[in-house]
Amino acid sequence: MRYCGQVIDDRLKKWFGIFGKFVGNNPGYFVIIPPLVCCIFLPALRDLKEETDIELLFSPIGGRGQTERRLIQERFILENPMFFFDPSRRTWGTRVGTIIVTPKPGVDTLLTKKTWEELRQADAYIRENVTITHDGAELKYQQLCARFFLVCLENAILDLADDVETNDLTFPAYIQPGTNKTIFLLGSFGSAKLDENGFVKDVPAIKLAYFLSIITPEDEMKAKMWEQEFMRKMATLRLETMDVTYFAYQTMVDEMQKNTNSVVPFMGVAAIIILGFCAGTSMMGDCVRSKPFLALQGVLSAMMATGAAFGLCSYAGVLFAGMNMAAPFLMLGIGMDDTFVVLSAWRRTSIKDSVPERLSQAYADAAVSITITSLTDMLSYFIGAVSPFRAVQAFCIYSGASVALTYIFHITFFGGCLAFAGRLEAANKHAITYRKVLPVSESGNKSRMYQIFCSGGISEKNPDDPVDNKDHVVMTWFRDSFAPLLTKTAVKIAVVLVFIGYIGVGIYGITQIDEGLQRKHMVQETSYAYEFYETEDKYFRDYPYQVQMVITEPLDYSDPLVQKEVLSWIENAQKTQFISEDLSIFWLRDFLRYNATGAVLTDISDPTNFITELRSFLYKLENLPMKYFLDVVFGQGNDSNIIVASRALVQAADLNNYNDDAVLMTDLRKVCDAVPFDSVPFMEYFVFFDQVTLPF
Repeated sequence: MRYCGQVIDDRLKKWFGIFGKFVGNNPGYFVIIPPLVCCIFLPALRDLKEETDIELLFSPIGGRGQTERRLIQERFILENPMFFFDPSRRTWGTRVGTIIVTPKPGVDTLLTKKTWEELRQADAYIRENVTITHDGAELKYQQLCARFFLVCLENAILDLADDVETNDLTFPAYIQPGTNKTIFLLGSFGSAKLDENGFVKDVPAIKLAYFLSIITPEDEMKAKMWEQEFMRKMATLRLETMDVTYFAYQTMVDEMQKNTNSVVPFMGVAAIIILGFCAGTSMMGDCVRSKPFLALQGVLSAMMATGAAFGLCSYAGVLFAGMNMAAPFLMLGIGMDDTFVVLSAWRRTSIKDSVPERLSQAYADAAVSITITSLTDMLSYFIGAVSPFRAVQAFCIYSGASVALTYIFHITFFGGCLAFAGRLEAANKHAITYRKVLPVSESGNKSRMYQIFCSGGISEKNPDDPVDNKDHVVMTWFRDSFAPLLTKTAVKIAVVLVFIGYIGVGIYGITQIDEGLQRKHMVQETSYAYEFYETEDKYFRDYPYQVQMVITEPLDYSDPLVQKEVLSWIENAQKTQFISEDLSIFWLRDFLRYNATGAVLTDISDPTNFITELRSFLYKLENLPMKYFLDVVFGQGNDSNIIVASRALVQAADLNNYNDDAVLMTDLRKVCDAVPFDSVPFMEYFVFFDQVTLPF
């Protein structure tokens, strides 16, 4: 094996030596052709359009959550989904504007009439002042809202103005005296504090949401316009007793675009810093052998290669994600590494040899190294391209293509530039002024300034003069000072201890990684969205969302054995770690309780009677707020007396972080997998939580 490796290494050195000599003899072709190739691909950058669909980018391809959603959507089909809209029963994210209010410093509580009056004023401001113009018509929230029957979804807690100071608000729902209206506080009251009698004594945060109707593409456009106006108006909204944070569905799209745009100025800064560093480190005490412009051409090579790679991927139709903007920074680093490897190899060649011969030797010495490192980088990125996340796929494809072209541009374009620089060196011309100068050994009669800034190269009379053949000062320091230092016992021990410490810190860091897609880390800390996510995570993780538990196959619910199995299924779900035991909504359980009161006069063990009485129960006026009718799907035609699918809602509770979300999802899936009928759990974020449960 060792012999085989040596043969391959020798063959590669031979081939690259031949190629290097060819470049040295014909540098013009290699300096001209790569920029022309770059010019072919660069126009495609105009067509680059950033993909901002969060689910498309960051949910795993073929994840179980996507399958579960499809099963639900195939069964729960409404002719007008926004006419019967319910946030807890949706399967997709929808257009919405949301605000969270918290008390200003010095304000003791939000449960005052004054606070509620301010909330009602803010609500009226949103409904009346957040307006858009479409086709010449002015549209307000009332014309764009999602509806339940004919009524806009409202923030019912605003009707509590006369009740908030009575100290008898019950949680999670409150039946308002006089009207007997049931007002659900869950989801609107964040981290509500209860007294010993179970009444709400304080609420540190309150949420108001404004859902929009989306049925047609035109609705989508109008809803997007309303959200943008909502965010503009909320940025200037000031309340006397409350601080306001706000969010809209459009927020994440806008913030991702801001993230991408914010990187662009840093690319110029990074290029300037790298240019300065490379030019400085390429200088020597010898003004002929210094290569400052060559280092700049190395940066140019990496930048052209990256631009060409991005254009190539754009032509190929590869998705473009904002995180791809990290690739140019990586390519600058890789390109500079290749530049210095080749320059180092060039400096080890004999200055007395011809330029083609020196380039042949430099390629034989360095090209194998940069080939192996480039292949390793390309392989790493292209392996990453099989990731189940499209954002990672896009980044790896763009980066892998950039590495490949950076390598090609360096052995062609940069090699040609090095050949021209070598010709200047052979003519003993200054690296900056390109004027012929005297070597150090022959500049004794010149001024001190000339000797320092202008002399260099070798003497034609005595090319081996040691005065003209000094090694690079950095190379000399590593050879004569640093390397001997590493051989000392005390230094060896110190290096080992430092490395052990480094490994320990790395292991500790791994244990602190918080998996999952944390929204606040996807926006800039200065963004209004960051403040919203911080506030929401702080106050609304006690009861963050409801989970749909869906039976996806027809069952005979009139059968007592089926009823027992189904009720046990929900009970087991409620016994899992992060599900509340007493905040579920299930039509079957409540229908059977209704039957137990004697309100049903027929025998519901008969399938026909069961369906008849159930239809009556689902649409009873007092049951409409529970929206049971949205949870039962009857068959069509001759199968109209068959329940083909049904649904329950369970309440997530006490989630501390996104790992808890994944545990909740996994536990509910285990419950569904353990029953003898087909069932799935789902809520819209499960498609993202799947990334934590992947086996790799």
